Amino acid sequence: MYVKLVTPSAASAPWYFIRDIVRLLTAATPSTSLLTAFNSSTSVVVDATPAGWTYVGSTVAADQGAAPSTSVSDFTTSATPALWAISAPCLEGSTLKYVTFSPAVPNATPSTTNDFINMTAARSVTSVGVATNEGLRCYSTTTGFTGVNRTAMLFGASATIHLIATARGITLVAEGLGLQGVWETTMTDPHRFYSTAPVCVWQNGDCTGAAAGKTTILSSVIPQAGAVQAAATFGSCVMNITDVNTGTVYGPVEAVAGTYTAGTVTNGQNWAVPGGATMRANSITTAGTPVYQVSPIYVQPGQYGYPNMYVTGVYNAYWCKPGLGNSGDTVLVNGNYYTYFNSGVMVGFLAQTS
Repeated sequence: MYVKLVTPSAASAPWYFIRDIVRLLTAATPSTSLLTAFNSSTSVVVDATPAGWTYVGSTVAADQGAAPSTSVSDFTTSATPALWAISAPCLEGSTLKYVTFSPAVPNATPSTTNDFINMTAARSVTSVGVATNEGLRCYSTTTGFTGVNRTAMLFGASATIHLIATARGITLVAEGLGLQGVWETTMTDPHRFYSTAPVCVWQNGDCTGAAAGKTTILSSVIPQAGAVQAAATFGSCVMNITDVNTGTVYGPVEAVAGTYTAGTVTNGQNWAVPGGATMRANSITTAGTPVYQVSPIYVQPGQYGYPNMYVTGVYNAYWCKPGLGNSGDTVLVNGNYYTYFNSGVMVGFLAQTS
């Protein structure tokens, strides 16, 4: 499934955007008729293949038992923290992976500058929204962000949000600003032994600051929709890890965060994500024809006894340099066509969208 979502020009609330996204991800037939917060006239379903996710539940009573309805009257807005969860089986076996959505600023009055949304993973979630070993995400009051190693995605006024999803993973790209991905990886023997889902989380952009335990205050340095991403912050983690050598059970491990420096390599959990366009310059073929350099997405949690965990090949996506072109441009990679997405100044993103 690929849906190009457009936010309204007027203020909405992050929980309404989340309900729209959850409906699309769990629908048998994705359609703009499922939208109540995003602009249903300007949003477009590019690929209506069902994403393959199942609704789990929410901390919100009105959204327990069944996926959120399109009725606004059945849902009371709340200033308390809230969470919505979905699940999908892994490619190998019947182990479930879980994705959660939550507003990063639940206590704020809805506005075009407070609509920050988290998408992350969890080891498990109940039908009433109780998550176990949840991955990195923001939580905030009206004055600042707290949380562990996280960035949040701003759904500002008239913003374009790309939703690319299969049963293997989900990606949200805020046009020109940042990216959030929860992706299944290759299954490893430790995952098989411990009966856990191979999942990783990547986030970059939008919310400045990021080191664990620090607070970032909402201010003018946070990029608004359509603005240039001034400081590409990032966060990442690998889920559902048990240290093979010590037996220690983790939720997310090596949840790292920081602000990248253009022209350097970011080694968050050994993701080795180049920072900036200069780190992955164009190359040439044997005939001298210009070509782009792309690289597979993978993590290396070797210190816990796990081999490399590859996203590429399970969820069909690659890293590329930022500024490669315009979102929607087609790129041929190893005989297959991928779509380029402008996810800000840190890194470019290619994904199959049909």
